[in-house]
Amino acid sequence: VHERSILPEHRQAGQTVIAFPGNIQGRHIREQGARGALLVTAQADEITDIQLLEVDVLRWQQLDVELGQDDDMASALQAAGRALEHLLAETPAHLPLAVRVVFTGTTPAHETLLAQDEQLRQEIIAQAVAQDAERIWIEKVKVATRPPQAATSPSQGLPDALADLESLVLSAQDDPEFINDLISDWQAILEKLPDDVRRLSPELKELRQDPLSQLTARVQQALPLLVDRIERVQSASPR
Repeated sequence: VHERSILPEHRQAGQTVIAFPGNIQGRHIREQGARGALLVTAQADEITDIQLLEVDVLRWQQLDVELGQDDDMASALQAAGRALEHLLAETPAHLPLAVRVVFTGTTPAHETLLAQDEQLRQEIIAQAVAQDAERIWIEKVKVATRPPQAATSPSQGLPDALADLESLVLSAQDDPEFINDLISDWQAILEKLPDDVRRLSPELKELRQDPLSQLTARVQQALPLLVDRIERVQSASPR
């Protein structure tokens, strides 16, 4: 009942109409978009019009930014900036926005975005501040991209030790003992989280309910972070 719904969508004379206004204010990212009440106009026994009256004072919005084969970190940030600008333009000027930026698509920038996720978040926040600090709050920046097909095999050009590590991590997805240990670790961590945190995060809910379906994606997300961390430590160590 928190989502607006009018049934049937295409009304005919004499039909019964069921109208749910939803809630009048979104409370989190799962309740995004315009919120308000429904103004129903009727003549005699016939509903002639149903109009949304927007009354929300803050609007939640997920902003999907699709990347492609030619994108890198810089072009991803530019695309996000354009998307934020467009979102501002199409939202009533009096409304502040709580925005989740989600990068999607198949792109060679996948590993870079994951490895530099904190820098990515700070850059997006800086863009939001530059465009309108009073109206945009970045709730979260999420990388949901995929690497090109060729990138799912061990990377070329890595030092031998890192290439071996990458092969080991990728092959571990087929190791039942590794899978059981990893799922056990996930469940132990999830059980320690507060209930409200688990409820507000669809990703955590999916991870808890069906960890096997998340395995490949999570391992592939962790791999570039692990390699990047090792390379940073190596570059910072005295030779």
